[in-house]
Amino acid sequence: MSIYKIKSGVNKGKYRVRVQKRVDGKIIPFPSKVFRTKAEARKGEAQMLLDFEQLNPLAMYGDLTQPLSIALDKYVEEQWRLKRWSSESTYKSWKYLVKVTAEFMGQKRAFEVKTHDIDVWVHEYVEARAEKGIQVSISPHSTLAKMLQNLRKFYSDMGEFGALRNPVPIRPISYFFRRDQQVKPKEKRVLTNAEIAAITKEIYQELLDTKENYWPSRIAILLCLSCGFRPQEVSALRFSDLVLDPADGKTPVFKIHDAWDDSAHALRGMLKSRRPGEYRYTLPIPEELYRLLKSYEIKQKDILRANGLANDNDFILLNMTNYEKCALGYPITKHGMNDMFKKICQSLGMKANDISIYTCRHTVITKLVNSGSISVSWLASRCGHTPETLRKYYLHEDKDISKAQLAVTQKVTQTFKNGL
Repeated sequence: MSIYKIKSGVNKGKYRVRVQKRVDGKIIPFPSKVFRTKAEARKGEAQMLLDFEQLNPLAMYGDLTQPLSIALDKYVEEQWRLKRWSSESTYKSWKYLVKVTAEFMGQKRAFEVKTHDIDVWVHEYVEARAEKGIQVSISPHSTLAKMLQNLRKFYSDMGEFGALRNPVPIRPISYFFRRDQQVKPKEKRVLTNAEIAAITKEIYQELLDTKENYWPSRIAILLCLSCGFRPQEVSALRFSDLVLDPADGKTPVFKIHDAWDDSAHALRGMLKSRRPGEYRYTLPIPEELYRLLKSYEIKQKDILRANGLANDNDFILLNMTNYEKCALGYPITKHGMNDMFKKICQSLGMKANDISIYTCRHTVITKLVNSGSISVSWLASRCGHTPETLRKYYLHEDKDISKAQLAVTQKVTQTFKNGL
């Protein structure tokens, strides 16, 4: 692609625009055009590029002269084809961004988009959803923030195709919205020691009075309260994953290497941020829970045998309440775990609106770090994080620690008073 001034001949002083692109390594010829001024030449070049793409659709990927939604959609499909994302939910979130840009950016071409254009559409997006009765959360970890971060990623990758400036700021929510317009991020709930004890006691009591088919969701909660699993990890746990830790040869742990994708109804083939085949050992399994798992393994086999079913994946948390899903080899879902967890918490008189199965993970990590007697790097490795990520996202206020610290503070300040 080039624009140059003609120095001789009939069109001397005018500007010629030539469009040439490679498709599969070959240069595709396209007729040049002459324009009276350089400004007209630039506009003509953009139109010629669009005409070229219509005749040569294979060259469309990475062409920023297309409307943003089209260029973005080509990018998303290419990333998915190249298996850049392991989760279908990630692909769906990118496709939603394509839909939103088509709705609010219209035919605005990708190379024309400025920061101001994005500023306008994010506010229009919030207002349009509000008119439909949908309250859009404006916070650094919201869906809107994720869309903007994805768009920033798109423009960053488009640098090799001519994107000279990324129109999406580094911290878009803070840039586009005043602090008083933003929603206060929800603080992660950390269960107290008393709450953990009550929940654990309640679950073991319920197991005595509940058919074995209904045990998996309760066992999932016990596992998450003990080891801080991600929901996707606990769903994919196998009986064969239960091993003795090689560090001492006697402590029961899980050796995990896979996760379950609820939306795709399939194993992901890897752990989060790990390569296929990589594994990690988990935090220790309490002795009582270990005995429960070994007992349940036998009970599960008996139920499956009696109903002519099999557990080909060796899942601990195989869905045993829906035999159709059981036959397909599906484990229980995160949604099922959350429902059971809330139900148990409510039965104990606990506030449960801010509780999910992920609460267990935040609780376990926060309490272990606050104990002051554990290596953060070791804990991060066992939980599938870097130490930096663990400190940034998983350390919260622990009420048990706060009570102890208050008592110490009062004791010290009392000495000040007595010394006066």
